[in-house]
Parts: sequence; structure tokens; C-alpha cells
Amino acid sequence: MSRSRAPSRGSTATPRRRNRKGMILRAAGDLFRQHGYHSVDMHAIGAAAGISGPAIYTHFHGKAHLLAALVEQALESIERALERAEQVADPHEAVECLVSALVRLALEESYLAQLDLQESHRFPDTERARLARLRNSVFRRQVALLQRLRPDLGEDELRFRVFTITNGLIGSASWAGLGMNRDAQSALLERMALSALLVNDRGTLS
Repeated sequence: MSRSRAPSRGSTATPRRRNRKGMILRAAGDLFRQHGYHSVDMHAIGAAAGISGPAIYTHFHGKAHLLAALVEQALESIERALERAEQVADPHEAVECLVSALVRLALEESYLAQLDLQESHRFPDTERARLARLRNSVFRRQVALLQRLRPDLGEDELRFRVFTITNGLIGSASWAGLGMNRDAQSALLERMALSALLVNDRGTLS
């Protein structure tokens, strides 16, 4: 007997079902952020979303499935940021647009990056495979965007720069705020990320 799962992106879920699913995701995100993943159970998430009893399982079959859906939402936010950046004619402004969006998301959803790293091994195989495809698509588009600005760089270096900046420098925002003001932290991260992406062999910015 196959395990039931919530409708995937692009399915024909009714507006009411989509709204209910969104309420559950918001409740789960708030509770995971406030109390941690392991301190929250499905009953608490359902109660916070105003859903009683086992009804929550008609939308998500467990916490891992819920967390995977939250990660997918974050990746879809990056996709939308990429779409906006790809419409910007000036390559430098396009990269700035994307970096700003990535930093904002990293700071707003800092708990999610940590949980994704720590708990992704719990994701159902189908969710893990879909997220991997989405991550790869996002990564390729990020590389292509940088290539518009830095056509002098080879493919390997483009990929290395994008990976280390997005997963290292910007991703580290989820682990160490160090008491900085959020606006100051955001501005500093953007400057550091742009500098690392644009620096040339002479140590100056392209």
C-alpha cells in the first residue's frame, strides 16, 4: 500500500486546501523557529494552525515532510529572486539584486538553513530528490547570472565562487549574528559577498 502525500507543486489542490496547507506551514515555521524542531510535535503544529486531531495528516504525513516543504518554499523564494535579477539588463545590478535577496532570506529564515543541514536526512526520498533537482536548477541559474558579469572566469571558478559565497558566507548568517544590528549585518554581508564574487586575480574588484 503506497503512502499518501500532500499534493506537490503544480497539483490541482483546491484553494481551501492550499490555504489550509499554508496555515500549517506558517505555524510549523513559527514553532520550529521558537522552540526547535525536536521540541515540536504534529499535534502542536495542528493546534497552532487551528486544525484538530489527525486532520493535519491529510496535508503532511509527518514533521520531516513539513520541514521539506518549508525548505522548498525557501528555494522557490530564491527562484523568484532569480527571475527578478534575470530581468535586470545591467549585469552588475543583476548580481547585486540577487545577493540582496539571498542575504535577506538567510537572515529572515536563519533557523531553516540550520534545520535543513541537520535534519535533511529525515526527508522522504521523493522530497529529497525533488529538493535536489530544485537546488541544482537554482545553482545553475546563479552561475549563469554571475557569468554575465564575469565572462572572463572559467566554468569551474564560476561554480566555486557561487557555491562558496551562497553556501558559506551568506549561509553562515544563519549561525552567527554575534549581536549585530540586523540592518548592519545585512549591509556588511552584501558588501562581503559582492566583493568575493567580483574580486579579480589582482585583488581588485572587476
